[in-house]
Amino acid sequence: MKKTRISLAIFLVMGLTISLIATTIAQAQTSQKQPSAKFDLIGIVSMLPKLEKNNKLALTKDQAEKILSLIKEYLVVLKEKKLVPREKLTLENAEKMLSETEEILSDKQLDFIDQLILEQMLLGQSQGKSRGLGQKMIQPDTNPFFVSETKRKLLMDLITELEKKLSH
Repeated sequence: MKKTRISLAIFLVMGLTISLIATTIAQAQTSQKQPSAKFDLIGIVSMLPKLEKNNKLALTKDQAEKILSLIKEYLVVLKEKKLVPREKLTLENAEKMLSETEEILSDKQLDFIDQLILEQMLLGQSQGKSRGLGQKMIQPDTNPFFVSETKRKLLMDLITELEKKLSH
């Protein structure tokens, strides 16, 4: 009887330990996923203008229209007759926009963007920057294009470029 109680106690402790480990791993994966979607989105959005410099990879008018629509849906808001970055961007919306943007772009365009991001990350590491594209940690629901003046300007310049492409 005593051995049964000890065995049961050991079994319960092991079960609780495994449960605690699984919970910790799940939380770590969730916290890693959160900035990743936003950083990936920053990477793609910041590299879109570079596609225009390559005639074979330049956005089509249809792609430009769809991407501009996504930007207006997720990243900016009309304030005093002017587009400005939204203050908030949820992880869910960042993931949606990232997914929809990747669906709009061709495989060649995505490969080109990935290569540019990789080069920038390697350059950042060689210069002692640990985050590749120079990002700071951002709050969970904060729009990365709202908190940084550099990223805000990048986004607004991209909107201007896309609107020009559509007006021609």
